[in-house]
Amino acid sequence: IGRAKMAWLPALIVSLAVLCSRSQTPAPRTAIQGDLTSADWIDGTHPLINCTLYVSNKGSDSAAGTAASPLQTPEAAVLRRRVSGAGCPSVAIVLAATDTFYIKDPPLNLDDSRDSNTRWEGNDGVHSATLSAGWPVPPGCWALRDPAQPARWSCVLPAGLIHDNQPPRTIMGNGTRLTEARFPGFTPADPYGTSARAWLIVNSSAYIGNASFIIGVQAAALPRWATDPSWSGARVQIFPTRSWINIVQVSIAVAPPSAVPIPVPGLAYFRVQCPLPSQCTNTSNSATIGAGNRFFIDGAQAALTTSGSWAYNRTSRELAILTNGARPTAIVVPRSTAVLRIAAPPTPPAKCTMGPIVNGRSPGSAVATLPPMTVAKCLAACCGNLACLAIHRDTVYCYLLDRRYEGNFINGTGGIVADANWTLPPSPPRGPRGVVVSGVRFSDTDYRYNGYQEGFSLESTDLGMPRDAAVVVSNVSDITLLDCTFVELGGGGVHIANASSHITVNASYFSQLGQTGVTINGDTSTQPIHCTVADNTIAWVGTTLASAAGIVASTTSFSTFANNSVQWSSRWGIHLRSQGMSISYNNVVDGNTLSNLAMSTRDMGGLSFIGEGHTGTVVRNNCVRNVIGMDTDSTGHFLRPFYTWGLYLDNWSSNFTVTGNVIRGNVLGGVFVHGGSNNTISNNILYNSSNASMPTEGHYPAGGLGVTFGYMHVSSGSSLENNHVTQNIIVGPASGPANPGGTHGPTQIVLTIQPNFTKFASGLTVERNLYFQPGVRLESTVHLTPLGGWAAWRSSGYDTKSVIDVDPLFVGASTGDFRLARGSMALAMGFVPLDNPQC
Repeated sequence: IGRAKMAWLPALIVSLAVLCSRSQTPAPRTAIQGDLTSADWIDGTHPLINCTLYVSNKGSDSAAGTAASPLQTPEAAVLRRRVSGAGCPSVAIVLAATDTFYIKDPPLNLDDSRDSNTRWEGNDGVHSATLSAGWPVPPGCWALRDPAQPARWSCVLPAGLIHDNQPPRTIMGNGTRLTEARFPGFTPADPYGTSARAWLIVNSSAYIGNASFIIGVQAAALPRWATDPSWSGARVQIFPTRSWINIVQVSIAVAPPSAVPIPVPGLAYFRVQCPLPSQCTNTSNSATIGAGNRFFIDGAQAALTTSGSWAYNRTSRELAILTNGARPTAIVVPRSTAVLRIAAPPTPPAKCTMGPIVNGRSPGSAVATLPPMTVAKCLAACCGNLACLAIHRDTVYCYLLDRRYEGNFINGTGGIVADANWTLPPSPPRGPRGVVVSGVRFSDTDYRYNGYQEGFSLESTDLGMPRDAAVVVSNVSDITLLDCTFVELGGGGVHIANASSHITVNASYFSQLGQTGVTINGDTSTQPIHCTVADNTIAWVGTTLASAAGIVASTTSFSTFANNSVQWSSRWGIHLRSQGMSISYNNVVDGNTLSNLAMSTRDMGGLSFIGEGHTGTVVRNNCVRNVIGMDTDSTGHFLRPFYTWGLYLDNWSSNFTVTGNVIRGNVLGGVFVHGGSNNTISNNILYNSSNASMPTEGHYPAGGLGVTFGYMHVSSGSSLENNHVTQNIIVGPASGPANPGGTHGPTQIVLTIQPNFTKFASGLTVERNLYFQPGVRLESTVHLTPLGGWAAWRSSGYDTKSVIDVDPLFVGASTGDFRLARGSMALAMGFVPLDNPQC
């Protein structure tokens, strides 16, 4: 993991020398710019030397907090910092880099304005201090309670150990998450369960109400204990129909015979019940349990058969771990979903006390001042012929519908604000500001979400997406997480929410996470803005809850996601979303490398943008590689690879600029535009999308090699207008087109518009592109375009300045080098060499 360079180090040699002269203890921290030397007395006994506090497991909370006499706990350091006084406007808290600090009542809260301007440092250049939300199990707690099971060790956990008196869902052993007892068993080398051996299959399903289903399963696939009517207390983790998500904490029990009117020989029947009745029905888009769904049973005591696995008895509070016979060591029970929380009290609801506002069609007219009211009434009353953009803190922003003013905004003071310069008004600080957490490792967290993504976190009533996280940043500004480590967590890494602004996550490492690496979410009134997520390495995310990504933002504006590496994800690489009146604006997604995605889900893109809006978002210089996709059909047959694109502009996503990207190795094509308008897709390389066959159950046909357009119905306005596909290099696989047709008719290889090209191609520009497929003469292909062959396509005014069946002359596409060799026809046509040609 690369460590951030500290350019300000030389300027502080003097301060370090003074500090070193006072003690021969381990080397002091690297000082931060702006450090002050102060004799400010903390409690009348100990001076705060150099505005620095040291913390070590070997210290004492009554000590001075110096390098020679450190404090013992981070909690004590927080209290000392809060009483440090005006003499230390900036304070460093240095954690001993080789120590693990178990927070006594996690999370550690920085929720006071006196926590501002504090830098937490945990790295000494070799090691990183660890902040843990866990409880180390004392070795003496373990006992062999059943002589017949000499390797089954048990410990009764203290009452109230875990927040909200919940049972643990995660147990740590020697720094890694142990496997809860399950059937079929878990293979660590296959955390996403890509093999059929990892699953049971639902053969039949019947909804019986109250979020409950009766399912039939092949009895021969089950262990004997699973069909015993006395068996209880276990759960199911299941991928419901469509496999966008998975659901956990689904209870399971043997179904009584009376619940199965006509049993099928060879099937065993169970009653399964989802944890949230309103979200699991026979009509839900993403939570209907049906034939062919894959699942496994977890938490059953009888399934505790593999060394290193665990089970928990909620009634007796007994944690059982199966070992190779030796007493368990280094077992930690996570007590919370978060380790650190940087937050301020919730912002009061927006008041909607707007002054006169300018009407876009008649700039001289005005709308009467509106009295304070609820947000819902405010939206209805304020907007009239305007569509609400957002309510942020105390100001309402509206979006002008008049096309002559498209891209302008109206604010609550009556001024028209240009889109490119629009900024939200500053707000007084309510909590800590200027906090930097550098070089710290976060560990031992649990999770509480159950996997649903209904509502996508955009409205206050939404269940939302899974967003447990080790670090929670809420309703604060100017916070930086730098060079931190997030590994083996039950939930995700970082969650930014509640109108936070200017939050930076930089140069950090995320791996083996149950959920998303970095989640940003907010509704109309709580959208975080001006966030930067850059230069991070993110891998193996969504290993517990599959609705996950390296980065999810739902919603945010004026944020930058740059130079991140995301590989091995259950679903997306980077996912930004809008929906309804919650819109993401003016974001930049630049220079990211995303690979091996959609390991356990389907119907998405490695770079995925969903929902109307996203005005002004730029997607440039990214590498998207190997978006795989996975599902099962109604017979339980595994579909992999399946149903993915490289870049997905879904659900009316509009006003995007997509340029300079390399997109390769997907299933249905390079780019999918689903109902959106005013999108520019230019100067990209779309390489080797497989054009694989779509099973008959798919509700879209196979895509083409390049760009697919799909119509979406709208009650008003338009769909698929004024899109531009220009100056791209589109290269197909050497094997040739795999699918002569999909469920909606023949595949159009160059560009696809479904279901009716003539009706839904208003304002479409397709020009100056290069098309090539080794071993295939595309010009002679009948179903090359929505209008038939190449000649018919060009005679209708498309691709008149494009070339076909010409090798673009990549320097080394097979090794990921997409530079263009001298003499490339693409260069002669005006293709601009990419800033990031390695993919």
